[in-house]
Amino acid sequence: MVQQLNSKSVLPDTSVYLYQGPELVQALQERGVTRTDELFQVQRLDDRFSLSYVRMPKLVADSCLRESTLREKDLRTILNLQKVKTSQLDSLQKEKEISSESMQAALHFQTDSAGNALTPVYEWNSDNPDEAEQLRRESFLNQLIGGLSKWTPLYMMFLLPLFAWLLQGLFRKSRYPYMWHFVHAIHLNTVFLILLPIPLIPLLTEKNFLDAFRGDMPLYTLAVFLIGMFIYTYISLHTVYHHGWVRTFFKTVGLLSLFTFLSLVIAGILLIVLLSSLSEEI
Repeated sequence: MVQQLNSKSVLPDTSVYLYQGPELVQALQERGVTRTDELFQVQRLDDRFSLSYVRMPKLVADSCLRESTLREKDLRTILNLQKVKTSQLDSLQKEKEISSESMQAALHFQTDSAGNALTPVYEWNSDNPDEAEQLRRESFLNQLIGGLSKWTPLYMMFLLPLFAWLLQGLFRKSRYPYMWHFVHAIHLNTVFLILLPIPLIPLLTEKNFLDAFRGDMPLYTLAVFLIGMFIYTYISLHTVYHHGWVRTFFKTVGLLSLFTFLSLVIAGILLIVLLSSLSEEI
């Protein structure tokens, strides 16, 4: 089949609605198909996990696809897109609420008067299930990393007022305004970000960074980072709030322990929400 697809006689003469459309194209590229740009046109309905309208050679459709069931989420997306009036389309596309790719993918789908799906949908029936599952896992991981990169800055910004609130609670007798504690929290967060690369130094100095990154993080660099951050926080709290060294030590331990616990709880909740939203899309 790879030889036939690389020949000039095969054309993209069939259009189907397909799940894992980008993954199928990627798999064929890895098998040696050099004409994927000519032979495949993929229009995604929504995200990577949703349905795609794919134009492809009939050879691939007959040998690599099997009929599947349309997911309720994708049917709702199709019906909503088909309800958009032509007069509204240009403004929605300019505002990037609807992409032209999504609209084109939805317009070809046929439904009855009750909104039930009429057009058949397919999924990839790979002759190597392990390869198909690996590509699905990689797609899920890419989507997860994308979600984390989107929400991590907002999460870090939320932690600043939380840390300032904990400072105000532990040192309430100092009677400093909240914004004083907030400025101190920004200062400590800046130091944290400056020291953060320390655990990565052994990895960054490796010749092959990717191979080194797959290994375990050296414990001694992590210990240096944690001890250094604790010492700096301890000295900073003593300098700003003018409490005794012993009293400041216990407050530093309590502050960092409570803050770490709350941060992990909030991060766990956000991760569960993100995973649940991705599982609904898959």
